[in-house]
Amino acid sequence: IMLIGNTINIRHLQPRELDAWVAAKNDAATMGEFTAFQVTSPVIVHNEFAQNGLASEVMETFAIVGKFDQLIGTICHFPATGYASAREIGFSIFANEFRNQGIATEAVALLVQYLFDNKPINRLQIVMPVQHQACEKIALKCGFVKEGVARGLLFIRGKYCDCNVYALLRSEFYNIQNNKN
Repeated sequence: IMLIGNTINIRHLQPRELDAWVAAKNDAATMGEFTAFQVTSPVIVHNEFAQNGLASEVMETFAIVGKFDQLIGTICHFPATGYASAREIGFSIFANEFRNQGIATEAVALLVQYLFDNKPINRLQIVMPVQHQACEKIALKCGFVKEGVARGLLFIRGKYCDCNVYALLRSEFYNIQNNKN
């Protein structure tokens, strides 16, 4: 799969990118202060990639790449709950030089379009620590609506933190799309 944007593309990770992805995931500074940091085993990643290409019902991970196919970050979707078709979106831009350029916003918009156009999903959500203003701006720019605060939801850097919950329903997304045209 290749989702083509204006400044970036989204596609499945390739074997040659796995080590760079694991290195970024295992660098607390790269992942940023708002990410629940957990060391990832390269062996486990390579084995999972061999089994399913990091694309399953549990989680589907995509590479965010620049126009010259350089790995900029990743974006994924996974079940938001065990009892509904809702999916949660998570994303990370690895290098500071690519942050604050609208890349994550474009990646989220591309993934939202793909999911609503191709999957029987009625709800997408983005959950972020209440202090993560950059992520909140991305959610708002992509049409997500704040539903509230989930108290003590994530364990990040030694403490539980409250998180904003933003959601976008299929009908809201298509209303936004129709109003653009």
